Amino acid sequence: MNLEELDKLLINIRLDNNNRTNYIENYEKLINNDKVVVDTEKVINVFNESINKCIEKDNIFNQQLDKVQKSLHTLNTKFLYKNSLCKEYISKYNDSKISNNNVLELYNNNIINVCVKNNEYNKMIQELLEQYNQKFEEYIRDVNELYPKSFMIQIIINMIILTDIRNRANILFKNMLLDEIIKQKDELNNTGKILKNNELNKLIMNECVDIDELISKMDGRTDIEIKEEDIENMINQL
Repeated sequence: MNLEELDKLLINIRLDNNNRTNYIENYEKLINNDKVVVDTEKVINVFNESINKCIEKDNIFNQQLDKVQKSLHTLNTKFLYKNSLCKEYISKYNDSKISNNNVLELYNNNIINVCVKNNEYNKMIQELLEQYNQKFEEYIRDVNELYPKSFMIQIIINMIILTDIRNRANILFKNMLLDEIIKQKDELNNTGKILKNNELNKLIMNECVDIDELISKMDGRTDIEIKEEDIENMINQL
């Protein structure tokens, strides 16, 4: 018995006369009519017919009540099952929420640390380049233009080499970032596969009556397209 059938049954149930009094007048006419004598045998036949009809009604009503009880039992069992699934999920969530968040934070901190070291390295190289730049300015200011220029050439060569080294080092830092991001991506993909095959998640989602409608509404409405080159640009800007 589904909910519509149950609702229809409850609406149509009559447990009394609903306080209607239209029968009283007819009954009084029947009892107070002193011009006729009631045929007792026929009255008994009416009584018997009424009793049999009541027995039939009671049987039908009892069967319907049994169906109602079974339906209520089914509903209660389902509600308890849903309650159990949700409690289990929340319990597992509370047990793992700190560690899960720590892992995600560690991922980001690993990337941040590489970026910080990269910035510190670039700052160090820039300071060295500026020192050579100042030496060059001092040399130009204090030494005659016709004086041998080995010192000047060496300063410029040092700056060229440092610039090349800095460029090469930054490529290495970017490779470190890419390796770290790829490793994290692989780990997250593996986590995603585990979540996808999580039996508890499947059971809970299956208990959502409107899951199809929910997914349908989300599909196409909440997506943000990010191209691969956008990701690379984001990484290169770190």
